Amino acid sequence: MDYIPPSLKFAASKLQFSRSRFRLETQGNTTVNPGQTLTIVMPESAILDLASFRLMAQVTTTKDGTISSKAPADFSSLISSFSVFIGGVCVSQSSNDYGTIARVLKLVKSSRDRDGSIDNTLTHGLIDGDNALDDFSVAWTPQTGLWSASTRYLPTSITGSVVLQIQLATQSVLCFKEDSVAFGVGYASTATKLANAKLGDFSISNIYATCDTINMAGGTYEAMLMDRLNAGESLPIVYAEYSTFRKSGVTSTSHEVTCAVSSSSLDCLYTVCQYSNYNERGINTRVLPGVGSNTDANTSNALYFDAFNGSATKTQGSMNYQYFINSVPQSSVPCTVLDAAADLSLINDRTHLSSQGHMVTSLHDFQNGKAIFPCVLKNCESVKNVRSGYDARGSNSSITVQFRGQTIPAVDVAKQIPASISTLVIAESSQILHINGGRQITIEY
Repeated sequence: MDYIPPSLKFAASKLQFSRSRFRLETQGNTTVNPGQTLTIVMPESAILDLASFRLMAQVTTTKDGTISSKAPADFSSLISSFSVFIGGVCVSQSSNDYGTIARVLKLVKSSRDRDGSIDNTLTHGLIDGDNALDDFSVAWTPQTGLWSASTRYLPTSITGSVVLQIQLATQSVLCFKEDSVAFGVGYASTATKLANAKLGDFSISNIYATCDTINMAGGTYEAMLMDRLNAGESLPIVYAEYSTFRKSGVTSTSHEVTCAVSSSSLDCLYTVCQYSNYNERGINTRVLPGVGSNTDANTSNALYFDAFNGSATKTQGSMNYQYFINSVPQSSVPCTVLDAAADLSLINDRTHLSSQGHMVTSLHDFQNGKAIFPCVLKNCESVKNVRSGYDARGSNSSITVQFRGQTIPAVDVAKQIPASISTLVIAESSQILHINGGRQITIEY
């Protein structure tokens, strides 16, 4: 196959390209509270540049007594579910763990450089450490579903209306800061302070969105797409979808989670372990003791992922894990935390000296707050429009992840640590959105 590098090509044609920006109002109230849903209708009969979509909002938390509620890092953490409907068809139905999924994907696929620049500027990338309630503005762009698709452009003239539904998380995702006291210092032994923390709340107001539409070649592009549809072809868009499976109340040093997934391209599995009170209100901020400089050193209890590997911090310790698909082990021997930390680099093919890093800064940081146990099933060098994951079509594939040698925490009332853990498995698969003639939408799972 002949190949000409782009830098050696001489352009002799001109692309007629224009861009317009639209302001989109929410359907209903412009102020929403925890658990409530906001709806946004995207521009119709246009080519949407999804990468330009931004949800603008003002986030405000409360202060009760000497306890200030703090928003967790990243606006995505305040979202419980995010659904996308095209032509009345739900093409992306996130679980109620959207904030956790977004946190995992950021730790694995983002970088400290982006975190300290774009995220910190636009989406509240760092938790504020002052003795006051939070009051800040955000400009949020999703990073999942169609926003991670093989194309950033969506022609709504041939798909029909596009509707976004965003449900806010509960107050359990909040962090807390006591006046003149460092993050993470226990306040649970004081009944009044604990009661004040459980009153912590947040709201989102002044909500609207913006999105750019484009016009290419004076309508020639849309005509070309219609010619393909009239010829009986479909327009395929490949994108990632996520499903979650949880096992709570684990009190044994060994346990397993079994789930079923049906997909023609199962790309990756991520498993995290949390304290079993991850969804309770008023739990204090968790400190990330092994984090490097220039990175957020705190997180909410709901987004704290521990390896539960005993006293091990800089060593691999004794705990191990192993994935099975249809009873077939995906590794010949059980893996350690060192395997898990190393496999994070496989996911976005960050295995070269020139590769950009991820958000984990040390093995200590990984084990205490960012422990993600992946199972990579796809070709990591594949481009977005190629599906290369595990083929689980026909019938549901049984997926099991086993943990051995974990240390279940002892109850610590002052630090609000329970004597049980909760394990969440996130399955990432590639789906194809087929745009057919007559504004017909079908999904190939």
